[in-house]
Amino acid sequence: MTNIIKACFSTTKRKVISIVCIAIMASMLGTTTVYAVSKSTAIGEEAAENYAFAVAGVDPASAENVISEFSFEDGIFVYDIEFYADGSEYEYWIKASDGTVVKKEIEIVSLEQGTTITAAITLDDAKQIALADEGISENDATFTEAKLEYDDGISIYSIDFYTSDTEYEYEINASTGDVYSKSKETFLASDTETTDSSSSITLEQAKALVLEDAGLSESEVTFIKAANDTDDGVAVYDIEFNTASKEYEYEIRVSDGKIIDKSIEALKQSANSTSTQNTVSTSADNTSSNTTTTTTTTTAANNSSSISLEDAKAIALSDAGLSKSDVTFTKAKSDTDDGVAVYDIEFVTSSSEYEYEIRVSNGAIVDKSVEAIKTTKTTTTSQTVTSSSTSSISLDKAKSIALSDAGLSKSDVTFTKAKTDNDDGVQVYDIEFTTSSKEYEYEVRASDGKILDKSVEVKKTTTTSSNSYISVSKAKQIALNKAGLSESQVTFEKAKLEEDDGIMVYEIEFKCSGIEYECTINALSGKILEYESEKD
Repeated sequence: MTNIIKACFSTTKRKVISIVCIAIMASMLGTTTVYAVSKSTAIGEEAAENYAFAVAGVDPASAENVISEFSFEDGIFVYDIEFYADGSEYEYWIKASDGTVVKKEIEIVSLEQGTTITAAITLDDAKQIALADEGISENDATFTEAKLEYDDGISIYSIDFYTSDTEYEYEINASTGDVYSKSKETFLASDTETTDSSSSITLEQAKALVLEDAGLSESEVTFIKAANDTDDGVAVYDIEFNTASKEYEYEIRVSDGKIIDKSIEALKQSANSTSTQNTVSTSADNTSSNTTTTTTTTTAANNSSSISLEDAKAIALSDAGLSKSDVTFTKAKSDTDDGVAVYDIEFVTSSSEYEYEIRVSNGAIVDKSVEAIKTTKTTTTSQTVTSSSTSSISLDKAKSIALSDAGLSKSDVTFTKAKTDNDDGVQVYDIEFTTSSKEYEYEVRASDGKILDKSVEVKKTTTTSSNSYISVSKAKQIALNKAGLSESQVTFEKAKLEEDDGIMVYEIEFKCSGIEYECTINALSGKILEYESEKD
């Protein structure tokens, strides 16, 4: 088959694929016995790319930003081929031994016509930057993803890899080589032991379980994702598939096949019709909730081939009967919904909050909602500061207001959170603190000190004595040591003891020089379970 491929593409690379070549390859692409092969015996990168182009029916000359990578996925060697063509993004896993298509994904993208993703550094450079940042050698790492992407107008490399006990995710600015974002998660020893045990299920068994739960057969569905993942340190399978009318997402625990999470969503109908979308989400505790959202689609006045973000904002304002001076935009960005490029537009007035989803291709309003802004969230007694109402109160003043309302003094509590936030377009302070027996959460309006929301919760008792836990000060120091910072350099935003999947952990969050740090620490052992830093 490789010889046939070479014959079809023996002329200049990216030459137009003939209909005859497509027919030949399409007829010969079949599923054969899965076996591992080394790169030296594989079909080759160029042949793998040509298989992908043939199956997609794409002229190689029109394919842009082609990325090819030899990798090991789900027990077999594959070529991961990605490219843009005709307004869509394609990704194929081509089996390295014989060219069989293992996986394919096609997504409509909102790149302007002719836009090309550019990079000043190579993919290998980006991988080395990520490894160097963690002090890991290439021999110790296994890469699971390394590709060039276009994110909010920035070209970035998405780099994922793991070592024997940790999983890493990096985003590297393709123009500067700077670390745009990074996160890592440590595998728990107990999870590794469970995954290797004889009771673990295979990916194929997991797919069979979700089909049985959905009451469907394999012939009735199209799988769009079936992959290993971790959720809070627990090994799971993420499985997604579609029927003609619905979209299913499942999370299955590898150790015993238990369905941890699932969702079923009705696929949206055509743009010129009115449809009702029902979403049912079931969590691991077997509780369920039914949410029905009515989606009204209106044809916009602008029916040109594509619209700009400013056009979308104008369409939303016109539909709401408002002018630009009447509102404050809180969100305006491009996105995709069921593979269709859309603009997400959100704005507020003094009394209402508006959310719009507008199709990029023709300006059609796909979804919209209007919600009155609540003046207060609870019936709690409001409290007004004694200082002048013409200026916003300070964070310390907001803390004092919350303590006074709770009837406590500063020496009685431990603050776990104190930060500014935005709620329905209103600036507020989020204040959280604990005593030996209770947890308090307050939302205080920054303009005048009014208490908008509060809650008091009795702490849960645990079978483990709290004397066995490390102190919050110790947890903060562990997080600081990991970041290579001192307490005088940072501003703590959260330092709180919480229960996470039956384990008591400290959630530590702080900022330094425009970077946000988050660290999850086992409260018994002091071991870092999760660590993440990202530019603010």
